[in-house]
Amino acid sequence: MPYTFLPYLRRGVINLADTNSLHAQKRLKIELDLAVVGDDKILQAEHIRRTAHLLGPGDITGLDPSSIVRTVPRRGVRDFEANYLAAIEFYDEDLPWRYTPALAQDNKLRPWLWLTVLEESEFMRRGISEGKLPMIEIFPDALKNALPNPDSTWAWAHVHLNYDLPFQANQKNEAHTAVAKTLDENPNLGCSRLLCPRRLRPNTRYTAFVLPAFEKGRLAGIGRPETEIDQAANTDGAWPKKEAVNGALPFPVYFEWEFATATAGDFESLARLLRPFEAKDIDPDARLLDLQEPGWGLHYRSKKAGRLQPGAVALESALRIPGKPPTLAFGTDAQADNDFSIKMANLLNLGAETIGPQQGQPPANRKLNPFFGENLDEDPIVTPPLYGSFYRVDKKTYPTALQPVWYNQLNTNPVYRIAASQGAEVIRQNQEEYMDRAWEQLSQNTEIRNMTLRWQFSLHVSQLFYQKRLKTMLTTAAATDNQNFKHLSLMAPMLGTLQNTAQSMEASLRGARFGAIYTGAFSKLTRPSGPLMQRFKAKAQPTAFKLFYYTVPAAQPFSKSPLETVVENALKVLDVPPLRTPPPSLPPQVQGWQMLGAILTQEGLPGLNPCKNALNTFKSYLPHLSVLTFPAPQPGDYVTSIAEQVRPTKTVLARFQAQTTSAAAATDTIEIPRDLVEFPDPMYRALAERSQDFILPGLDRLPPNSVTIMEPNMAFIESYLVGLNHEMAREFLWREFPAALNGTFFRQFWDVRDNPAAQAKPDSFKDVLPVSTWGDSELGNAKHRPGGMAGNLLVVIVRGDLLRKYPNTEVLMQKAKWSKIPGSGGSVKNRFFRESDFSNAANTLRPIFSARLDPDVTLLGFSLNKADALGDPAPTKAKPGFYFALRERAGDAHFGLEVDSNVQDPSWPTLAEVVENQSINAESAKFKALPRYGDQADKIAAMLYQRPFVLYVHASRII
Repeated sequence: MPYTFLPYLRRGVINLADTNSLHAQKRLKIELDLAVVGDDKILQAEHIRRTAHLLGPGDITGLDPSSIVRTVPRRGVRDFEANYLAAIEFYDEDLPWRYTPALAQDNKLRPWLWLTVLEESEFMRRGISEGKLPMIEIFPDALKNALPNPDSTWAWAHVHLNYDLPFQANQKNEAHTAVAKTLDENPNLGCSRLLCPRRLRPNTRYTAFVLPAFEKGRLAGIGRPETEIDQAANTDGAWPKKEAVNGALPFPVYFEWEFATATAGDFESLARLLRPFEAKDIDPDARLLDLQEPGWGLHYRSKKAGRLQPGAVALESALRIPGKPPTLAFGTDAQADNDFSIKMANLLNLGAETIGPQQGQPPANRKLNPFFGENLDEDPIVTPPLYGSFYRVDKKTYPTALQPVWYNQLNTNPVYRIAASQGAEVIRQNQEEYMDRAWEQLSQNTEIRNMTLRWQFSLHVSQLFYQKRLKTMLTTAAATDNQNFKHLSLMAPMLGTLQNTAQSMEASLRGARFGAIYTGAFSKLTRPSGPLMQRFKAKAQPTAFKLFYYTVPAAQPFSKSPLETVVENALKVLDVPPLRTPPPSLPPQVQGWQMLGAILTQEGLPGLNPCKNALNTFKSYLPHLSVLTFPAPQPGDYVTSIAEQVRPTKTVLARFQAQTTSAAAATDTIEIPRDLVEFPDPMYRALAERSQDFILPGLDRLPPNSVTIMEPNMAFIESYLVGLNHEMAREFLWREFPAALNGTFFRQFWDVRDNPAAQAKPDSFKDVLPVSTWGDSELGNAKHRPGGMAGNLLVVIVRGDLLRKYPNTEVLMQKAKWSKIPGSGGSVKNRFFRESDFSNAANTLRPIFSARLDPDVTLLGFSLNKADALGDPAPTKAKPGFYFALRERAGDAHFGLEVDSNVQDPSWPTLAEVVENQSINAESAKFKALPRYGDQADKIAAMLYQRPFVLYVHASRII
């Protein structure tokens, strides 16, 4: 959005003031010529001249808080950037200069009120003044350091316009007129702003005060007598220059708020602290699982040569390094891992069989187990749980030869069993909370179920009526125009609510020729039992004609007029060659047009030309006996359209869909919703609370202020979610909760609330589909995920203060673009140097999910694979890859200086003369030497404006 700054703005009669209006002590005065005008005429010729005295700062005893629209920082903020300047914004664009007792010189005008920030030790409260305003007393050191030279206050007040002003610097009058006109039409396009030029100290509490900027305003605010106020000069500031300070001064307070600064810098300084960290530097074997003696007679010992920790395997997590599996991952030693899985399967099978005496018989299956090589005749034998068994009722036991399906992998791979066990433990620790929520959902589902039943009944009744009364009539293919007219007449009361292309059916029919015959009034007039039709029946004749759908007897023919007789004869003569025989009264050689003229003359009518005009005028009406016999305008098309629109499976379902969020309305039936309990919480939090190593081992060893990229370990995530659902089903079974035990109650692992697409289609961005649909596929199969989460995913990990302090930071993956291509004129100095393509929004990817971990780690997921993110280092391959970008969100204007030295932007190190808690001197040579300096308030605002910052890091540096 373009911004425009103006040095000041004055509106109203004060723009008529000139240098003659100025006075050393008294108010500004303006000589006005008055004329009485009415009806654009001067009603009074007498010259009337009056002197208007304008209000000044000495007349102001308060400020309406509603005139303030924004403070920077907001009240109560505890982490304001110390390199920024405090500011306050007013709704009225001219408010800071409205009561200034002076005229602008060189586009500079001092404001009549001022903003300053003070530490608690720099002022003392003095109660309420005579003018009913709070008072403070500012101590001498603060007068010297916190307040600038009163003659330079013009530099720190400006007008902010939210649009571009297309005028040159020398077009001041045109610009002023255009601004006034625009703001009159839309006052929300501008505001005025005061900046406090004091450099803030980090980690310090401040109070910001709006004070009078002129001595007259200070005296009036604290309640001094008018004689004393009148003696003060108009140009005197409310505080003396630094060298003239001689003790504390009392000030009235128009407005105030408190805030505190933080130790860290602004968005740009925090973003520049981020450093790429290659994912390969994270040890995937950072956390191991000891499997040497897990119990139940199981043993694990890898005999693979050169393997470290032969009795342990790497514990997987929800994230993993792209393309770099753990060296100690379960499955890397085929012999040892397969033997352990088979023994685990047989152990689990014991839990699926009936163990114990039956009807007094000895336990025949309680014997030496050949797979363990030792006696398991302990009593009782408690076997591990079969995770996911509710989804495989007919296949709870394992075959001898394990198949690579998710059920087998989950239960025989110790790493995935650990993930499932964490999910089960989460349910056990929070069982009461989840059960309370389940009962609440059941109550809501019952209400929805009852409402759905009522809609089902409504659809059933409507469908019966439609089948009996309307369907046959409206869907008859061979219906005649008369029948279709009858159908249209029947539907006349509802034609206004039915559509025909871009307008209503009623409007379409009225726009047709003789459209009035399709109205309800005409249908009523021509009803068979009505008085009109009964009169036609009373005059029945052998010859009859049809009035649409009803046969009406023809009345006696009317006698023809002379004109009609002439026209008929003329048509015979002109149109039928054999009839071109002149009447006996005419010579044989007379031509057709002569015969026509002679006939007209004999009949005492005008000549041939008037007859031609009459013929052309009435020609279109001659073939028809009556307007009433004009055919309907394609009535069959209208009837077909009506039949589709009044179908109950469309109308009733549309109303049902409008009142509910059920997807069943997309079909031709209303399905009763299943009483399915679902918990939409992002369950990564519960897993991270147990240990952040389950998200990524060694995450705490990620350096502060670093960025790296990982990928989701979907097999681990699915195992964790199955554990959640399995234990929740057991809880429902124990508590006799009426729910299907093979339901998927937990489907969300990551947080998708910041994804707008997920808000529109929540089911598309669940992490898994219902487990009952997985079939015999493997863990981590892409078919387990809905459309929004399908494909390859990458997770960007950011650790640092940036996203904690700026949680609304815009994060994206931006497709790169080669800066130079070989052969295009110029060599590629750095083949990895790319510039972002801002012009094509299709090349920008935004996060589809996120996660936040204590204390300062943020995870952001993108639908992108590793190869596309990395790109190809050869420019000719046209695969530049992607940048990871952090963009400061635009909208809130901030002003200040950079933290670090910068030759392109103003920075505090460059302005070393201003130490912390000291005010900037706008007249100093060093301030004027800052980059982009201008000698007007608008140019100073543009110089200090903090443009939104964007940090780009190419994926090749962090994968």
